[in-house]
Amino acid sequence: MKTCMKLMIVSALGGALLVGCGGDDDVPIVVGGVRDTIFSFDEDGAKVELPTPDINGMANMPGTGVAGDFACFNGAANVRPPETAADIPVAMTVLDFETDLPVNNVVVQFYRDNVFPEPDATGFPCLAGCQTGTSDATGLVPPFMDGGDSWYSYFIKGRSGPTPASTPVDSAQYNESASATITGNSVAASTLSIIPTVLGLTRVTGTALVAGTVYDCADEPVRGLVVRMFAEDADETTATDDTLIVDAGTRTGPGYRYFNGDGFPDGDQGFSNVDGLFAAANLPVAAPLRVEAWYNAGTATAPVPTLWGCERIRVFPNGVTIVNIRPKRVDITGCTL
Repeated sequence: MKTCMKLMIVSALGGALLVGCGGDDDVPIVVGGVRDTIFSFDEDGAKVELPTPDINGMANMPGTGVAGDFACFNGAANVRPPETAADIPVAMTVLDFETDLPVNNVVVQFYRDNVFPEPDATGFPCLAGCQTGTSDATGLVPPFMDGGDSWYSYFIKGRSGPTPASTPVDSAQYNESASATITGNSVAASTLSIIPTVLGLTRVTGTALVAGTVYDCADEPVRGLVVRMFAEDADETTATDDTLIVDAGTRTGPGYRYFNGDGFPDGDQGFSNVDGLFAAANLPVAAPLRVEAWYNAGTATAPVPTLWGCERIRVFPNGVTIVNIRPKRVDITGCTL
C-alpha cells in the first residue's frame, strides 16, 4: 500500500473520536459538492445517472493544481502487468496495518500477473502465476520472483488469534510495483471494526471494505474524482448487466468516503481531495467488484463525464481490499465507457 494512504488512515484511526461524518441509522448522510451526472447501465441496459463533482475553477488533477499526467492514459504502454524487466527476488515483510508491527504465521499468496483466480470451496487456488509463503516471527516471507517494476497483487489469509488485535482478517491489495523489498499489509479484526467508525459508518458483519488511492501516470494523487463500484455479472467483458452499489446515505448501508487532504475522512466531500484517497464500507460481497473513477473533463455548466480508471477486484466477507487506481489501461475489460 502506498505510504501516504497508510499514514492518512492510521492518523485518522488515532483521531477517530474527532470525526463526525454520520448520524443515526435512518438519517441520510448528505454528500455535498456534486452536480450533473455520470452514467452506468442497469440490468435492462438503461442508463443510470450518477453524480459527478463540480470541479470548475478548482485545482483539479493532481493535488498540485496542475493538469494530471495523461501520458499513459489508454496507451499501449499502460498495460497490466508491464513485464519488461528480468525477474528479481521480491522479499515481502508482513506488517500490521495500524501498528506497523510484524505479523507472523500468515499465509501470503502472491499473484505476479496481478489477477486473482476464480475462488473454489477452499478460497483462492494458487495456480499458474501464483506463489505462496508463510511469514516468520519477523513478518518475512520467503522471496517471491517477479519482473522488476511489474504490477502484482497479493492475498493474506486471515487466521484466529487470542485477541481481535492479533487476529488478521482476509485482505488483498492490487496494482503494487515489484521491487527487492516490499511490505504486505495485514489488517487486524480490531482495525477492521474501527475503520468504518472513522468513516462515519457502522460496520455490518459479513460485508466488505475497500480502500485505495487514485493516481495519474506519474504516480501523483488525483483530486476531483468520483469513485463508484459495481457487482459484476458472469460476463466480465461488458458492463451492461452489472449492478451499481449505491451509497445508501445511512450508517449501516454501503457508503463511499473521501479524505479531506489533511489526514481525515470528510462525510460532506463528494470527490477525492489532494491525497487521492477513497474508502467504501458495508459493501456486498460479490466476485468480483469493478471499481471506476470518473472526472468532469468539461465545465460545471457543460460537464463531460470521463472515465479516469477502472479495475476489477475481489472482496471478502469481514475483509479488506486495497486498490491503486491509475489512468485507464488499454487492456482493461468490462468498464463503463
